[in-house]
Order: sequence, then structure tokens, then C-alpha cells
Amino acid sequence: MAVTSLNDNSINEPEIHDTRRAIEFSLETGVIPLLLIDPTHKRHEAIGSFAIIDFEQGTAIRDGNIPVKVIEKLLEVEIDISVMKESRYKLKADFSHLLELELSPDKLRSAIIDYLSGN
Repeated sequence: MAVTSLNDNSINEPEIHDTRRAIEFSLETGVIPLLLIDPTHKRHEAIGSFAIIDFEQGTAIRDGNIPVKVIEKLLEVEIDISVMKESRYKLKADFSHLLELELSPDKLRSAIIDYLSGN
């Protein structure tokens, strides 16, 4: 399982960072069991590369617009970031204030949605 949109290497497609294309790709391939999106977000800095996580190995391959540290909290797992590459998009939303609150995953999810919605 990966937390990503992946991309279509057969057509030399670059990494997907557009929500519509991520949904389309997910439906086309059927290989993405869980695609986390929020089409109502208003924070421009939260748009960009999706995180890629190999849950079989427990490693992050690439950080994303929703940082791996946030995903760890949401899914209540530890992810090895020792080989993680940075996202291609350098503009990132700052979720540190939400992580400091030590919220339950459910409350963290709600707080992230509020934050991305501009609240």
C-alpha cells in the first residue's frame, strides 16, 4: 500500500500532483486501495506531491503535501524516514501546530480538514 497517486510510467508521466488526475489514475489502475484527498482545501501550500509510503517495509519513499509525520499520527504507525526523498514541491503547509496538540487520529483528521479549509 502507498500513500500516493503514483504515475503512469508507461507514458513517461511525471509524478501526479493534481487531485483529478490522482483519482483518474486510481480508478484506471485499481492499484491504490486508499486515496486521501480533500477537494475543498484552500491552502495553496498544501497542493503538490503526494507522500509515497511502502507499508510492507514500513518506509517512506517520498515526503508529500501531507507530511509523513502527519500520516504516522493519522494511521498510528511508525514510518522509517531514513531513505525518504523530499517532495519535488518545496512549498509545504505547516502542520506542526496540529502535531503538538497530541490529538487522537480522528480529531487530528478533523483538525487537518479545518486547517486545509482555511480555518
